[in-house]
This record gives sequence, C-alpha cells and structure tokens, in this order.
Amino acid sequence: MVSVSQAFFTTMDRDVEEVLNEPDQFLNFLVNELKDLFWFEKNFLKVISRMQKASTSKKLNYLLAEFLAEASLNVVRLEQIFMFFGQLPKANKSNLQEEFLSDINNIILETKGDGLLRDNAFYWMINKMNKFKASSYHAVIELAVQLGNDEIIILLEENKKSRFTETYP
Repeated sequence: MVSVSQAFFTTMDRDVEEVLNEPDQFLNFLVNELKDLFWFEKNFLKVISRMQKASTSKKLNYLLAEFLAEASLNVVRLEQIFMFFGQLPKANKSNLQEEFLSDINNIILETKGDGLLRDNAFYWMINKMNKFKASSYHAVIELAVQLGNDEIIILLEENKKSRFTETYP
C-alpha cells in the first residue's frame, strides 16, 4: 500500500514539474488558479453583503462594510492581473464558495430571532472563508514567484492580506 501511495505522489510531482517547465502550460495553470480566486472574491462580496443585511450588531455591520471595500479592491487587483496577461477577467465556478453561500443562507434562516447567535455564526464563517482565502492566495503567489513578475506578486500579496481577520473575536 505504501508503494502505491508513493507512486501516486511521485507521478503527481512529475506532472507538476512538467507543467512548471512548459511555459504555455504553466501560464494556463496560473490563469486558471486566478480564475478560481476571481470567482471567490466576486462571490465573497455577495456573501458579505448578505451577512451585513442580516447582522444585528452595529460593530459587525461596520466591520462588514470595511470588508466589502477591501474585497472590492481585491477584485480590481485581480482584474489588473488578468489585463497583464492580455485576458478579460473570467471566473471559474467554485463548489466550495457555493457551500459558503449556502451556509450563510442556512445561518440566516436558522437563527431568526437570535441575533447574538447569528452574529457569532457570521464571525465563524468569516474566519472559515478567510482561512480558505489565505491558503488559496499563498498557492497562487508561489506560482507567481515562478513567473518572476514582481508586480503580480505585489498585487496578490495585497489581496492575501486581510485587516478584517485581526479585528474580530
């Protein structure tokens, strides 16, 4: 069993190395990853908007408004990266992001009349989404480093940062 697992990962490593060594495949791989992030950021705006409308806490509403502004800037930065590659911004649909949207809708439906529970659930969801976002950006930044373009790396690093994670419990 161990040899099968080792063979699988050796094959996967070789496939990744082949992609990294062929410029066209590498760029296609990087652009596809950017499309995933673009979809995430665009739909993140929807998720945060829904939370803001359903939140009962003024502090949470204020933080969500700031987070909407931050997410909007992230979308603009990703659009700039697509322009660098000579492409129109496009998004790949993400099942995980759809799950986030579904979870938010469920929280809203299941916490009617209990604002404290709803707001705490929103904090929990934001934490969950931010962890996903940070790991996704980390992976794409590593690819961008391979490309060697400092402008793209800087834009991705800016998107990876989130002031919001530092301000809520």
